[in-house]
Amino acid sequence: MIKWVSAPEYRRQLASGLWLQVWLGFVLTMLPLWWFQPRFFALSLIVATGCKFIAIWRKQSWLGWLGLAAVLPIGLLLIYSNYRSQSLTFSFLALLALMGTAKMLESRNERDCKILFLLELTLMMAFLMYSQSIAIFIYLLFVLGYILLVQMRIAQRGNRVILLGRWQEIGKLLMLALPFTILLFFFFPRIQPSWGIPRNENQAVTGLPDEMDMGDIASLVQSNEPVFRVRFANNELPPPSERYWRGTTLWSFDGKNWRQRNNDMRIQPSNIQYNQESEFSYDLMPVKDSLKWLPALELSFSFPDALQIGGSYQLKLPDNHKVPARYHLKSAVDYRTVGALDDATKAAALQLPDDVAIPQTRALAERLYHESGENAVGFAKAFADYIQDEEFYYTLEPPPGMGNVEQFLFEGRMGFCEHYASAMTQAARSVGIPARIVIGYQGGEHNPLNDDFLVREESAHAWVELWDDARGWFRSDPTAAVAPERINQAQLNASSLQRGEDQRAFGTRLAENMASFAWLRNAYGAANAFWQDWVIDLNRDQQGSLLEKLGLKGAGNKLLIAILLFCTMAGGTLLWLWWQRRPRHDDDDVAKAVRLLLKRLEHSGLRKRNRESVADFLLRIAPYMQKENSAELKRISARYEQARYYGNENNSQLIDSIHRFRVRH
Repeated sequence: MIKWVSAPEYRRQLASGLWLQVWLGFVLTMLPLWWFQPRFFALSLIVATGCKFIAIWRKQSWLGWLGLAAVLPIGLLLIYSNYRSQSLTFSFLALLALMGTAKMLESRNERDCKILFLLELTLMMAFLMYSQSIAIFIYLLFVLGYILLVQMRIAQRGNRVILLGRWQEIGKLLMLALPFTILLFFFFPRIQPSWGIPRNENQAVTGLPDEMDMGDIASLVQSNEPVFRVRFANNELPPPSERYWRGTTLWSFDGKNWRQRNNDMRIQPSNIQYNQESEFSYDLMPVKDSLKWLPALELSFSFPDALQIGGSYQLKLPDNHKVPARYHLKSAVDYRTVGALDDATKAAALQLPDDVAIPQTRALAERLYHESGENAVGFAKAFADYIQDEEFYYTLEPPPGMGNVEQFLFEGRMGFCEHYASAMTQAARSVGIPARIVIGYQGGEHNPLNDDFLVREESAHAWVELWDDARGWFRSDPTAAVAPERINQAQLNASSLQRGEDQRAFGTRLAENMASFAWLRNAYGAANAFWQDWVIDLNRDQQGSLLEKLGLKGAGNKLLIAILLFCTMAGGTLLWLWWQRRPRHDDDDVAKAVRLLLKRLEHSGLRKRNRESVADFLLRIAPYMQKENSAELKRISARYEQARYYGNENNSQLIDSIHRFRVRH
């Protein structure tokens, strides 16, 4: 069948190789968005994209249209079913991804590729709604360079002289733009935005739960995702055994789950007295936007007004808080609460479910209570000694049924921090000692490259607070009895886990055994911290401190804009002068490529004679090569003579031909 195509339309058609480059650029652009979309929606887009690849490879355009006919109705249905109860912003982003895929499937010519390029730029900016890390920025910068390269190759195909068509030129363009971009970003007057990046409610997130079931904390420990960063004043860190980051406090127990008090946020916390030498001042910066509670160091007595404190000293973040954010706090690790325990709080701290019998636990608690002087402090020590003497084990893989305190204390004797905290709290309550569970984080890691303190999900922990009439609420951590290195070293390591498989994140285990990987992880963390502080979180205050360091304190907006204009004009003038006087390296590039070709031919036994020109040498050996190689050598010879002796500036095409040439006799 003959297809009649006009001459202009024929010239706009793209070769299969160029179409594959366009397709790859779209795949690289969509790759991060696929990761954050619902599973079946992302799978439908991937299948549709695969149809386009097969259509290009087999040169069957109808396959692309078939994918388009299938993905549109399916995609719209999945968007409606997955996003109808979610943020309108993320519904729009999913629709944008679907429309971009549809456009890619029906693209036919150069004009379609230009529209697809604009869609790719929009999709890259849309991905910043999901993540703003430095790794994503570098990835998107690479993708931008690649799709620019493809667009230039499309625009210049068929031209006699190819001006821009290699990675080197793209890199030079981006590097020329970089200084001006940095200058404008850091010194242009900051405008406080009236908008913020919305939270993706459709994305599964982890974080401290509002209630605790046996296994919840252990599942968090299997992730090494960063939760928050801390920058201590004067780099003064608390000792490892005092690095407790308080999250939520759990009071109510139904035999299976521990929950918070309903009215805890409406109760004023008791006053505290603290040792001033145990005071720490620090800035805490949440990394995860799923946090509801701010995990502050032990008890905080000074915090921003935006935070709300509950009766259990837990700090609640604003409902509309967004990451990045920075909170300045002051906390004490050596303290005592002041005042008596009211009846309602005491009743909540002694509650046990009526339908759950724990006779063995009660008998053990009564014995320990009487042997320890019938006070909370003595009981806490006696219970810890019992845990240590009876050979309990610390593991992420406890046997079934360890959520039952009777089975845990007298049969299995294996569990994680939540099992030990729950057992101690129930035992204390059974003998009339008010007790509650605190879940948060214990430990963290100091980054020596930037002196930040990073806390990851793997530091999630649960401990107990008991009430003593003389001391008030005090911390008792039964984990210290069964796995003391977990507390003293302020991190969960392989030696802490005494039974079962080490299920911690692979990256954590690798960093524990390879110093080079640990350094790389610290370097990545420091780069991310710099990125968040000075790019994502850059505001007027930080810009003011930067200007102060440069001696421009108090400079008004007009003066800043004038300085920027002057620097831009001066930089542009210097760049123009350099460009006019730059040494011409085109011939050097050609010479390097030719030397590479001659070396390749020499390895095959074909050596250029003395005083023989390169063009003559290539023409001489061409008859001894295969037909395709022979023709290619003749073309290289002709282009070389034109470049060297006739002033033809088509050097890029010559260099590309040399690089593609492979010696075949």
